[in-house]
Amino acid sequence: MPKHKHSAKCCAEEKVNKKFILVGDICGWVGAAIVLTAYCLISFEIVRGSDMLYQLMNIVGSGLMMVLAIARSARPSIVVNLVWIIIGVIAVVNLISLIK
Repeated sequence: MPKHKHSAKCCAEEKVNKKFILVGDICGWVGAAIVLTAYCLISFEIVRGSDMLYQLMNIVGSGLMMVLAIARSARPSIVVNLVWIIIGVIAVVNLISLIK
């Protein structure tokens, strides 16, 4: 009987892990689309690097891609996206200080 309970627990944990990975995949795709859109906007001079929209798109996109990196235990991607977010947050803080 205890073996059956252990199997049920493992099965439940596996379902949770699969759902987390699915959510991570969805977040990753949405985040990638946001970051690529931001890159297109800046490349075609529709926005500038100093625009709040561009910085926020990078922060949100990288945050979503970091969900995927965490779900997949992809440490290099976690680090890159964390650094990307930190750079974006610093840029936003600088932009806000210029507005004041």
